[in-house]
Amino acid sequence: MAKKKRILVISLLCAGMALAQGQGPEDTPKPTIRWASSYAEGMAAAKAQNRPVLIKFSAEWCKWCERMDVEVFVDVPVIQALQRYTCIKVDVDERPDVAMAYSVRSLPRVMIINTHQEIVGDWLGYLRPDRFLEMVVDLAPALHTKMGTLMAPKAILPVPKAEPVVSVDLTEEPVMNLGHKDPKVREKAIALWIERGKEALPEILGHLEHSYLGVRIGAWKIVQKLNGSKLAFDPWAPLPKRTAMIKTLKDDLVLQP
Repeated sequence: MAKKKRILVISLLCAGMALAQGQGPEDTPKPTIRWASSYAEGMAAAKAQNRPVLIKFSAEWCKWCERMDVEVFVDVPVIQALQRYTCIKVDVDERPDVAMAYSVRSLPRVMIINTHQEIVGDWLGYLRPDRFLEMVVDLAPALHTKMGTLMAPKAILPVPKAEPVVSVDLTEEPVMNLGHKDPKVREKAIALWIERGKEALPEILGHLEHSYLGVRIGAWKIVQKLNGSKLAFDPWAPLPKRTAMIKTLKDDLVLQP
């Protein structure tokens, strides 16, 4: 009888060890950020729950926005730090009205709004996970304190959304289509410019100064295709730096036979 009890105890121990091994760290669900389903819903929930808000402005064509998604917003310390926030993603192409209300013209852009509806954090460009976390932590004292900073917009005015049509007439609409969220529309718009040949270079160089990042990216692709210039241009660079690079590109174009 005692022998049978010992066998039973050993069996139970083995079963327990096997179960414990099956519940290792790899089986533990990783934390994630719970993004609001829409801007309006997120802002309403934050107000009802007296929570600060993080708004991430991005677009499908924005590579640095994508890098933040796969490098920053999956970082466990960052996720833990954002648990106290209501987090909202805004696609600037889907919601140009929201982007316009917050004066967003370059991406990626992250804003922090405290519980008094004040914008207490406003960061432009890619940030490494450690730097992003540092800035979030530094804002902790301002999340529930009146700081006297710029207020978040109370009303979002509607902006009519045009249908994605690419015209053969190279007017302002196809220029905007260079940065369209639909890759097929972008490719078609770029192809139309390339069909014009090098005579389009002076005009397309001007669009490297466009306020819309997507247009600058598309215009630079056209310049590279038509001119084959080895000179550098960074569509994400600040305006003064872009202006200097564009001047160099224009000078290079003039010198070419």
